[in-house]
Amino acid sequence: MKLIIAEKPSVGKEIAHIVGANQSHEGYLEGNGYICSWCYGHLLGLYDGKDYNPEWKSWKVLPIIPDEFKLKVGKDKGVKAQFQILKKLMNRDDVDVVVCATDAGREGELIFRHVYNHAKCKKPIQRLWNNSMADIKRDLQHLQDGNDERFIRLYHSAFAREKADWLVGANLTRHFTNLYCNYGEDYLSIGRVQTPTLRMIVDRENEIKSFKKNYYYKVQLKYKDILAEIKDKYEDENEADRISKEVDGTCSMITDLKKEIKKKKAPLLHDIGSLQKECNEKLSISAKETLDTAQKLYEGKFITYPRTDSKYLNESMKTDFLNLLELLKQKKQYDVSFEVDKVLDDSKVTDHHAIIPTKNISDVSNLNDKECSVLNIIIERTLKAVMKDMTYEHLTCTLNAKDYDFIGTANKTVEKGWTEFEKEDGTSSMEEVKNNSLFNCQKGDVFEPVTCEVLKKETKPKTRFNDKTIISAMENAGSKDFKEIEGVERTGLGTGATRADIIEKLISRGYVERKKKQLIPTERGMQLIKVVPENITDVQMTVAWEEKIADIKNGKLDEDTFINDIENYIIEVLKDTNRSIQWTIQNENKLDEKCPECGSDLVIKKGKYGKFIACSNYPECKYIKKDEKKQPKKTDKKCPKCGKTLLLRKGKFGEYYSCSDYPNCKYTESVKSKEVVQTKMKCPQCGKPLVERNGKYGKFISCSGYPACKYIKK
Repeated sequence: MKLIIAEKPSVGKEIAHIVGANQSHEGYLEGNGYICSWCYGHLLGLYDGKDYNPEWKSWKVLPIIPDEFKLKVGKDKGVKAQFQILKKLMNRDDVDVVVCATDAGREGELIFRHVYNHAKCKKPIQRLWNNSMADIKRDLQHLQDGNDERFIRLYHSAFAREKADWLVGANLTRHFTNLYCNYGEDYLSIGRVQTPTLRMIVDRENEIKSFKKNYYYKVQLKYKDILAEIKDKYEDENEADRISKEVDGTCSMITDLKKEIKKKKAPLLHDIGSLQKECNEKLSISAKETLDTAQKLYEGKFITYPRTDSKYLNESMKTDFLNLLELLKQKKQYDVSFEVDKVLDDSKVTDHHAIIPTKNISDVSNLNDKECSVLNIIIERTLKAVMKDMTYEHLTCTLNAKDYDFIGTANKTVEKGWTEFEKEDGTSSMEEVKNNSLFNCQKGDVFEPVTCEVLKKETKPKTRFNDKTIISAMENAGSKDFKEIEGVERTGLGTGATRADIIEKLISRGYVERKKKQLIPTERGMQLIKVVPENITDVQMTVAWEEKIADIKNGKLDEDTFINDIENYIIEVLKDTNRSIQWTIQNENKLDEKCPECGSDLVIKKGKYGKFIACSNYPECKYIKKDEKKQPKKTDKKCPKCGKTLLLRKGKFGEYYSCSDYPNCKYTESVKSKEVVQTKMKCPQCGKPLVERNGKYGKFISCSGYPACKYIKK
């Protein structure tokens, strides 16, 4: 019996359908010699600090460096239940092989190995290395040895990354929170990827704020539809005016004319980053929305795996890809030929190949508008990527007037290629209007008379980042350094699968705001970058990490050596950084009230049960202001036990009465249950009127003289 473990339920159920495992059970399917089950992504994670040592619950304790990193199952009930199901299945007597069918990459390997090791399974492992839901049936026939050294090293590289991120995040978040946050304030989150990303957004904002507008001047010559300019920019408007007046009304001659054939290459297939950028630009949806939508399309079998950093396909896919292109061509009614070889390159495919549609795109009736739009963008890109390049003739012309050279350029399409369909998706093709008549001219031609004018130009600041441009910046961060690392699996900041989440984390943690499409740093975010040491905000940390992680993957470096280096780095940072005077954010939660016990400012804090007002001098002063709205109200009712006043309070289940002499008298009664309706009946025991009450099990009739008379009508 083979036990196949997928990364997600949707994939596990699809594999079960393929292998004929049709008997449904809680958390798995079985049949035809197979058991198919699944994780929910990461079922296990590293211990929290307090799990290792109760003293580490205090954020004042630093550094926190475990002697041995331990794993625990997630808190979610469903996650706990699924792990127990997997553990039981792995150790079933009739299971002789466990197939790892998680995503083909280091994170997928990490997810499976954590479960396998934590369940203390010793069964042989086989590996399903798969990039497309549509190809699972084929790939199941070519399972690999899961105990091969390359898979084990891949796991160790992923585990090393996980441990290093934990060490940096846990220690530096505590350290900088201790330095700059008062008790009850939001903590300052530090991360290897998120902090350098924040720095890029902050640096851009500082550039914009420090930008000073300037003007410069260009001199332009005109003759009919011909426009040409002097290359130089003039800072002095008077000098530009002088040249313009000198040339205006004179003649000009073509002294040089060059023509060359150029190509505008077809765009590559989409990876998740380029898809997010195009969707942000054309559909105005965030990177996270694009990723979530693509994931739904993948699970619905409309596209291949979306969380990929590759823009190429494997060469073995050529035949299937050609068949797919014919289907797409019919769907879009394009009469074109294809050049598929330019998107086939095994050396440029890492864990997963590029995002392409599947053959299941005929019926999209169950998709919503957003899903249809994203799918259409993927289809369009797939077709364009294999169309011919656009070919055009580029002309450069030099016009001389009064010994000044004016340069004019023009473009003329020779073959539209992939741009023939460009306008259908909202983009613009190359314009063919300006200077067209130059193609009919030759060297020595004279134009007379020409006009000349001065164009006033204004310098512009850089634009703020949006989802499209920050993803590009994250992808390209440290690109020159990454290229020199042999076998590196990840480049830039984050991965195609995580960049969207990093952006959303920066927003949720109060470092960045999204206004329309723009990403704008908050004051808190800008101050954080001021006080955190530069090496933490620099992409070079990630470059160094990825180089070592690649070495672990390639068997050149031991995992423990890498972690020891990270631990030493943490200790150095803690030792060398103290509170900076550059932190100027005051306690934003400070109130215009003083503590009645010590005179310090009162502040709004966050606790386990929500916000509350307390002394800013905690823990020296532990004063907490009582919430007026939650204070009990006096009533005219008396306690039936001791005769003292009853108070009206609010509790978890609504309003209730309690004795004002609590805790000496613990009498309580529900407001709802004591609402009574008079009846015309008399109590047979004491003669007082009977009343209708609401009780735990519904309405009932009892004596109005309760508790002196406890008669209840049956």
